[in-house]
Amino acid sequence: MYNLDRKKKTGNFTELNNRNPLGSDENDGAFWMGLNDFINNYSSISIVSVFESPTWKKITVTGSWRGSNAAGCSNHPENFKNNPQFLLVVPRNTPAVINMTQTDKRGQGGKDLFAVGWSFFNNAGKKFSSDRIPRPAYKSGSYSFSRDMFIEVPELKSNNEGYTVVCATFDPGEETDFSLTIISKEEVFVQLF
Repeated sequence: MYNLDRKKKTGNFTELNNRNPLGSDENDGAFWMGLNDFINNYSSISIVSVFESPTWKKITVTGSWRGSNAAGCSNHPENFKNNPQFLLVVPRNTPAVINMTQTDKRGQGGKDLFAVGWSFFNNAGKKFSSDRIPRPAYKSGSYSFSRDMFIEVPELKSNNEGYTVVCATFDPGEETDFSLTIISKEEVFVQLF
């Protein structure tokens, strides 16, 4: 273990570990960690991208899973069509980052996060009204117990009729609010059906 005041060392650290790769011995809150320690203590890493306007366009819509529209994932085809659905029109191919954020009520007396996900379907710009669920054109991947569920799409294909976007919890009856944000180089249009 290395003493954070950088004046003493304990344990079996080498001189390499004792040097500060940040270039300063000030107590400024910055720290470093060896790769082996990182691998042993963390399972994932997130990298933040800064999207500067006017290069990137951002659009956010909100929704909620309440009552019958807390319908669960496509494993429940008889209910899936009741989830909140959005029309997404993409006039030109564009790189995009899609993020769905569920409201985090932990610490406010709320329950833990739900497993959530989203899918974009080529459905001729129409809301689902049957139990038949086509293969998604894009999806967030496996449902995850994360506050944010995002993916980078290198090229979101143009679709003037519009994609049908369905945001869902994994299990029916899980109620909370969410937002869907699309950041893209080209302008896109989103509205609740």
